[in-house]
Amino acid sequence: MKNIFFGFLLMLASVGSLQSQDKLNIDSLKLRTEGKEAYFSKYFNRDGGLLKLYADRYNLNYVEKDGEINTDDKYLFFNLSPTGHPIFIGPYETRSGRVVKADRVYPLGTSGLRLTGKGMKMGVFDGGRIQLEHQEFQGRVKMIDNVQQNNFHATHVTGIIAAGGVNPNSRGVAYESSIDGYTFDSFDRKLIQALDDGLAISNHSYGPATGWVRDPSFKHEWRWYGDSTINETVDYKFGYYSDWAQFHDALIYFYPFHILVTSAGNSRSQNGPSSPFTHEILRCGSWQTSTKRREANGPYDSTPFAGVAKNIITVGAISGSNPNEFSMATFSSWGPTDDGRIKPDLVGVGVGVFSTLENSGDQTNRYGPLQGTSMSSPNVVTLVTDPRPSPPTRPKDKTRIRAVRSLPVRARACVRVRVRAPVPVRPCACAREAQPRAKATPRHGGGRVH
Repeated sequence: MKNIFFGFLLMLASVGSLQSQDKLNIDSLKLRTEGKEAYFSKYFNRDGGLLKLYADRYNLNYVEKDGEINTDDKYLFFNLSPTGHPIFIGPYETRSGRVVKADRVYPLGTSGLRLTGKGMKMGVFDGGRIQLEHQEFQGRVKMIDNVQQNNFHATHVTGIIAAGGVNPNSRGVAYESSIDGYTFDSFDRKLIQALDDGLAISNHSYGPATGWVRDPSFKHEWRWYGDSTINETVDYKFGYYSDWAQFHDALIYFYPFHILVTSAGNSRSQNGPSSPFTHEILRCGSWQTSTKRREANGPYDSTPFAGVAKNIITVGAISGSNPNEFSMATFSSWGPTDDGRIKPDLVGVGVGVFSTLENSGDQTNRYGPLQGTSMSSPNVVTLVTDPRPSPPTRPKDKTRIRAVRSLPVRARACVRVRVRAPVPVRPCACAREAQPRAKATPRHGGGRVH
């Protein structure tokens, strides 16, 4: 009886935290006192077996299937919220070296720096296997996770970063860098292991399905992923400083050498069906038809909680092939966060980005354009660290050398990020703005990377 009573109190506390968001900051003193092991032990106190049973009971596609990433659906059941509502996860997708002016630091570029990404290693966390055999990768890409099925999204994202330029139009921003590939199931545990092994920078072009999502495969084309037990018309997950966000902040607090870059999301233009508003909503574990009118995702406060953390770099999307002429992409999510911080932090090209695609059969030379903040994030990820070979690192403890958190503009640090648990990421104003404004805004953050 006592356990039931305390369980009930815990449930009330969880619901209260969702509604009020009283605890918006990670307590840095508490983190220092508890230590890394104690904090992550509490964070990982969830039962994966229970989640699989829940998925089986309600016929939901769980993120893992037979020990591999599940590819049955675009949005996969990932976890339960504190109120017991399912949370789904999926990729954010719906040239670029020139537009971010990375070509200036390449060999024969105007800077004379001859930087190509050689010696850099980056982690790509995504929805499946990168096609390692693609002609653009030439042995520089490997999968850490043992998965068999090639994934177009993971292959495209990796090409934006590291394609070698066999097809000159697809050359990656850091075209001689190496990539470690991971799937996003259990991404939190995999991140900790990768950081223990010294991974300095990672890209994350995925996040939770939030609010309105449109997909032709849905019964009524539209689904609403909000939790109606909290609010029937607004999805609380936009701008919310969730456990996911707190985990990322604590991760960078304990591993301050790491740079984590994530997509802002593509939610701003997904505003639901027109009259009669027919769509699907998840109730009691099954998708049911509804005609209730619900609020649009955007324009403001449309960043899912995966991009809300303070110690990460969240990237929105712009369009335009001319370095001096560009505009915000219509789909790119905007801030601010629920506690008033500016997100995204930066913007990069995310419309019509030409890159590698997975091939069928023995083909190794397939390419194509995609758009989304999934594409803008890898455009930026290689430019927020020094692309020169990293210095030797010290043993894996608090004395380890920190990676350079800067943009290599004229080989000098431009945007610096100070990492403290309760302090937001605030890039400086030298990143060129997507619109002529004097300061950062919740539309384009600190501006376009150049």
